Amino acid sequence: MTTLENLFALGSAPGFERLHDTELAVIAPVVVERRFPPGATVCEAGTTLNRVYVVVEGSFVTGAGELIPGILGLGSVLFDTPVRETVHASATEGAVCLAISKPHMFTIVYQCPTFVCELMGVKDLST
Repeated sequence: MTTLENLFALGSAPGFERLHDTELAVIAPVVVERRFPPGATVCEAGTTLNRVYVVVEGSFVTGAGELIPGILGLGSVLFDTPVRETVHASATEGAVCLAISKPHMFTIVYQCPTFVCELMGVKDLST
């Protein structure tokens, strides 16, 4: 995905949808696209992630089949909290994500204070 495509994809993702274009423009260049094939394991229970995954296509589910809404890894990246359950890409559609590394997340939090307020309402498996 291009930086412009990243900007639009982030702008419709939970936790990002209320950010201004100028804030999204800070984030979009540092994300990395990750594709998970259908049923692929994203992480095992007890893992502390070193990046946040923002799902832009498809979905993530727990081993029990519970849908994970939009973002995975916030608690791991911000608070070193392990993920509580094993996470897989959807068995039917897989998942396309934008990954934001831990160092970039802290830069984003510093540069975009609105982002912190938006994230307070996002459910995460590691919290």
